Amino acid sequence: MIERDLTLLTAKELTDCLASCRGVIVPIASIEQCGAHGATGIDFHVARRIARELSGLCDMLYAPVIPYGDALEMADFPGTVNIPTETLGSYYHAVAKSFFRTGAKVVVFLASHSLNCRAADLTCRRLYAEGHNALVVDFWKSCSQVSRDLLSDKRFGTGHGAEQISSVSMAVNAALIRREKAVNEEPKADFVRRVAHIYGGSNVCTSYSNFHDYCESGSWGDISEASAEKGELILGKALSLISEAVLDAVGGD
Repeated sequence: MIERDLTLLTAKELTDCLASCRGVIVPIASIEQCGAHGATGIDFHVARRIARELSGLCDMLYAPVIPYGDALEMADFPGTVNIPTETLGSYYHAVAKSFFRTGAKVVVFLASHSLNCRAADLTCRRLYAEGHNALVVDFWKSCSQVSRDLLSDKRFGTGHGAEQISSVSMAVNAALIRREKAVNEEPKADFVRRVAHIYGGSNVCTSYSNFHDYCESGSWGDISEASAEKGELILGKALSLISEAVLDAVGGD
């Protein structure tokens, strides 16, 4: 069996493996608040799981999780560590350049925290201009594309700390969710209007806000029907979607 955790390889083994495999997955996570019921390390632990599984599906190696991320929109909530976007982008660039120097053909930034995609996007544009091939994957966006029929909370189930995230977290490690502490908050009255204009959608006009504009507790949605079983289904479907997209992007099969 191929060892895909690159931290267990010698420098020579890493160089040899990069010559024969498709590239390196760099998981990019966050340490942040996730309401009254979610552990601060949800994105970190999810990133470890999905990087390991995706590496096998895509014939790649995987690097250690970069734990801290861009969490500006919730930076003043206790438990959140925020790294400025420009600092994070420089860090991502340095990591990727190191792997390219060692022989990586492709670097995939696997985001288990969607806000990291801003820094990763900037980094990948810069890397391409320098002659390298790098990709960005938004894990939670892929989950939202496959989970609708599985979620009981049809209105807010894909929200921060909601049924989708809670289910996936429970599948990864049951200790990440304190179901009995959940507030099950509905978002504020103008939530729908605000998210209709957030960065990254199909909207014509982008506006800006933070988590205080969305909710009181730091998360929203009803997690009463969240489960590890549901989370495993979402994980499997999302990883299948991601692996197909990555292989298509790199020209693989």
